[in-house]
Amino acid sequence: MYRWLDKYVGGFLCLFFSFFNLFRKKERSNPCEHILVLKFYEMGCIVLLHPALSSLRQKYPNAKITFFTIKKNREIVEMTGIPDIILTVDDRNIFLFLYDVIKNIIRLRNEKIDVLVDLEFLTRFSAIITFLINAKRSTGFYSDKVFRGNFYSETVLYQEKKHITEIYKEVFGKLDVTVEYKTPFGLNFEIPEKFKNYSGKIIAVNINSDTAIIERRWPKNYFVKVIKFLQRTKYKVVLIGSQDDKKYVDSFVSALENRNIENLAGELSLKQLAGLFKISKLVISNDSGPLHLAYSMDVPTVSFFGPETPDIFGPIGDKHTIFYKNLSCSPCVDIYDGKKVRCIHKKIECLEQIKPEEVIKKLETIL
Repeated sequence: MYRWLDKYVGGFLCLFFSFFNLFRKKERSNPCEHILVLKFYEMGCIVLLHPALSSLRQKYPNAKITFFTIKKNREIVEMTGIPDIILTVDDRNIFLFLYDVIKNIIRLRNEKIDVLVDLEFLTRFSAIITFLINAKRSTGFYSDKVFRGNFYSETVLYQEKKHITEIYKEVFGKLDVTVEYKTPFGLNFEIPEKFKNYSGKIIAVNINSDTAIIERRWPKNYFVKVIKFLQRTKYKVVLIGSQDDKKYVDSFVSALENRNIENLAGELSLKQLAGLFKISKLVISNDSGPLHLAYSMDVPTVSFFGPETPDIFGPIGDKHTIFYKNLSCSPCVDIYDGKKVRCIHKKIECLEQIKPEEVIKKLETIL
């Protein structure tokens, strides 16, 4: 429903408000006393924002930085330790969502934002929020394929083949902020209680993906074969996942022997998950938020990409192994239509073709 509202209702409102924006007095802000950052969706993108936010704080040490996101991403923003204020919206239903959006827009208008940075990839609703907040200066993405109004004082062209870290560098460059990406990022973390005195070797495995794009999941039976291989090694396998993933992970565990394995799905906070990654020797994951969290903690990863391209979101560096078949139909996640998956196959062929045997062969060289 949110995609439909953004595309049709949001598209109309962008056109409607653009007319009024033609007559709005433009006031460029030189001082950066209050900076607002908008990034509502995708935990992984927020993780990868940390170096940019850190550089923003270094450039403007006395500025008040407010971060506006959805409620479930509050913890990951808190882990950066950078924003002074975190505002959230509850997106469990449209009524709560609209109530929180309107309430926070009124608050932010009254606080007089100097600079607004909209980091949503081509959504109309964040563009509308930008218009309604009426910051003195604003930056956001544009594309010839999506009309988002004329609300930004400065724009950055969204490029499909450009890595997200390079995209963030360009956006924050508009504020004269130089961003460098070095791991670990410095996110706050907490070692889970049961592993504080653990001396063994851990491999964390994430068989899940964002519930909004379950097509990112590598096949369950493939994961079973890989984990059965890992159970024969000296490593302890720890399965992870959010509370929403718990049912899926629990059903997965039933296909495995109860040896060298622990299921922590639904039991860890994000701060504890980061702590688990900190003491892990390797993280195996689908394309998802936890993969980017592992990357931020400077932990070696093995990951699977299919509907989405690693050209934009893949971990960078020699210690990261990415499996991606780059089929003619890949990627099929449409960034211009709310990240809708447009798969033309009955199965997710791009992930089906990544066979567990080739993954096991690679793991033998890594471990």
